[in-house]
Amino acid sequence: MPSVHAYCGLHYGKEYFEWAIASVLPFVDLYHVFYSQWPSHGGSTRMTIPQGENRETLKYVADSFGTDVVWHDCPRFRHEGEHRTFALNTMFQSYGADLAVWNDADECWDADILCNAMDKAIAGQAREYRVHARHLWKGFNWICDDAAMPVRFVKPTGTGEAYLNDAYFWHFGYAQSAVLVAYKLKIHGHRADIDPNWWKRVYVDWKPEGSFPQGVHPTNGVDAQTGKPFWTPKPFDKRYIERLVGDHPYWDEEFV
Repeated sequence: MPSVHAYCGLHYGKEYFEWAIASVLPFVDLYHVFYSQWPSHGGSTRMTIPQGENRETLKYVADSFGTDVVWHDCPRFRHEGEHRTFALNTMFQSYGADLAVWNDADECWDADILCNAMDKAIAGQAREYRVHARHLWKGFNWICDDAAMPVRFVKPTGTGEAYLNDAYFWHFGYAQSAVLVAYKLKIHGHRADIDPNWWKRVYVDWKPEGSFPQGVHPTNGVDAQTGKPFWTPKPFDKRYIERLVGDHPYWDEEFV
């Protein structure tokens, strides 16, 4: 049987870390956490990392899942790609993984979708497999969809890339506290492209009835191909994700 390992490249992300691991761990052989105390997203900041995002707190969450979660303390990386390459090389070369599942600390998977996608990746010939992401917005009652398909499965023996068009994960990166989003923007790899007023005008003050002709994405305004906003929040029935995050502290909040 192929050995399937999942990994999280971690610097911060306690708000959804527990739920991210729980959604993937039952379906893989090992879950790796590659922690760096320095940002590897492409930017740096003098802003203090939000309270509760220190190594001890994050490791406590990882350790609560037992020995199937392996913690790695990592050196400083210049960018996210270097962090990712370090993680993949460790899993493939030191642990013999046949497939890597990339699972950020703010991402959750439905079990059936994950297992189906892993089966296709294992059977396929590509090295990288791209899937859709569904982005929860300001909590669990609004969602943004887009055409982008990030890589979430990597197979060391494959070549090229493939698209798993029926697969998607839930992304909670913009369903987080305002202070965490503020920190995220400071270390964002595309920080220079973010409107300095975005955090307050769009994220903090957003209301469903507001006017956002350019959409709400921090860097992508209007899609060049469609001429429509890249992200437009739409009402979402959160019962679809209750099995994943129904016990989350934000579950009963209208907006984060």
